[in-house]
Order: sequence, then C-alpha cells, then structure tokens
Amino acid sequence: MTPRSNSPESSEPSPYEADGFRYTTRPFPTYRHLPGITPHPRRHPSGHHFGERELSVDPFDATRWQFSEEYLYGVDLYNFAYFWEAHESWEALWKTTGSGGLSALFLQGLIQVSAALLKRQQHILRGMRNLSRQGLDHLRTVMEAHRTYCGLELENFTEKMQRLFASDWSRWTEDPRIYLAGIRPVSGCSL
Repeated sequence: MTPRSNSPESSEPSPYEADGFRYTTRPFPTYRHLPGITPHPRRHPSGHHFGERELSVDPFDATRWQFSEEYLYGVDLYNFAYFWEAHESWEALWKTTGSGGLSALFLQGLIQVSAALLKRQQHILRGMRNLSRQGLDHLRTVMEAHRTYCGLELENFTEKMQRLFASDWSRWTEDPRIYLAGIRPVSGCSL
C-alpha cells in the first residue's frame, strides 16, 4: 500500500498507512484533533472526549511496558496519526513517573516527537524544529543507557525521525511509525 500524503490541504493528519498494525483493540477517537481546526477534544461540546474525566492511569513501569494498555494505546494513536491524542495518552503516563528517570525522559521524548509531527502537519516550522530536537535529544539520552527501551529500538527510530523532520513537508519521506520488539500486534500486519 502506498502511504497517503500528509498534505496541508487535509484538515487532519493522515497516517503513513491507513491499514496498519495495532497493539491494542481500543477504539480510536472519531477524529484526529488539529488545534485551531477541529473542536478541542475535552473543552468543546463537540469534542470526542467532552465531559469525560481526565485520564487516570496506573503508574508506568518501564520493565512491564508490554502490559501498559495506555502506553500501547499511545503507540497505536501515534502510528495512525492521532498525534495530539497520543501526546495526551503518553502525558498521562509521564505524570505517573514523577518527571524523573529514564522512563520520564523516554515518555517526554515520545510526547515531543508526536507534538512535532502535529506542528509539521500545521506547517509551523519553528515549533516542529524545537519539539523534534528536544524529543529526539531525550530519546538519545535514554539510548545511552539502553539501545532498546520499552520495545522501541532507539537508534533506528531517532535516525529516521531526524531525516523525516529535515525532509519534504508534503509527504511521508520516512515511515514514522513505532515498531515494538518483544510484543506482537493484535491486528494488521505481522511484524
């Protein structure tokens, strides 16, 4: 399947591959939030999470990442271009880490990379550059201690994302998806 364009004409980000793989079976939101274009998911009456309580999640244990529904759902959201929603999912986990240690740096890196992809979609160059640099720097710091962390092979991921953030805005020049080692997808292609 040919990846869809990530063109500025679309009101939502487009996933790299619409029929990709998933690590959870949790349903996706009804739309991909794009600030300034779609209703805010929590604050606007038309938002897909309006009236719902803030996410309450179990503390994140990086040694048991395969069992963290919220972490895996964040990966699914990210892989299907729900960048704002992935950010929210991972931020809920990040808050449980006490904002310290490798797991906090790792989650913060993913949050910032996801936010950078949202800025890329919006053609906000400065925001994309700042967030991508910060996020990839956090992931590289984690990589100094672990080549693979929470199933993500960090060197390959940071290198391809570095190339993506330096490339053409109108299409996916690199596969931005997160592939996790040590766990099988529950749907889509087998890895």
